[in-house]
Amino acid sequence: EIFLMKMNNRRRGAFAAWPLAILLLPFFTSCNGAPEPEPEEGFLGGPGVLAYDRSLPFDRVWYLKDGKRAADFGKLYIAPVNTDFIEEAYWWEELGYEGDYRAETRKVGERLRAAVARAFREDPNKTMQVLDEPDESTVVLEMALVELIPSAAWLNLIGARLDPVHECGTVALEARVRVGPEGDTRAAFVDREVGRCDILSGELTWYRHAEEVIDLWARSLVYIVNTTPEERLKNSSAFGTRPW
Repeated sequence: EIFLMKMNNRRRGAFAAWPLAILLLPFFTSCNGAPEPEPEEGFLGGPGVLAYDRSLPFDRVWYLKDGKRAADFGKLYIAPVNTDFIEEAYWWEELGYEGDYRAETRKVGERLRAAVARAFREDPNKTMQVLDEPDESTVVLEMALVELIPSAAWLNLIGARLDPVHECGTVALEARVRVGPEGDTRAAFVDREVGRCDILSGELTWYRHAEEVIDLWARSLVYIVNTTPEERLKNSSAFGTRPW
């Protein structure tokens, strides 16, 4: 089963004007060239330029072209996820939400970190050993959730309105990769996804749609580490769909 299927955001009706999520995975595997790279800001702070790569299911990627891969190091540390961008979003005051959105946002970040760690620890290939603390030869993955817009279903539930908003909600990630906790950025990637409307039932929360995307991201990282660009390109026709 291929877990790296990339949604075509325009076909799914995502708003291109919102920040893109970042997943920096070109370092995990060698990648092919990409057209018209764009400078990146925000969490990444402009480590280089990010461009589309059809061998990867993320919106844009950047990597240091020295031929090294994460698998060459064999050790991975996943840093606590930055959620500042969501906590500081302008629309919280407009919604009049009575819950502790800051604590809930951090909980989503903790789920993302745990999901990535679990995916690598359960990988039968055991390509990367997940460490609790990094050393100078450890691959360090730093991630930030930069967008988490509630679904229209949740907004209707609380009687609120927010524009623009996708019916199923959106979530975006930015990430960078280093070797060693103080090493230079070696790779970066961004990705932004639309949630699944069919899971928006039961105990509905404003971040419910992000949970499935988080699990997909985690499995995708493992899949990339264990495959070559050529292997992924053989399945590139499926990149516009999800395995659900």
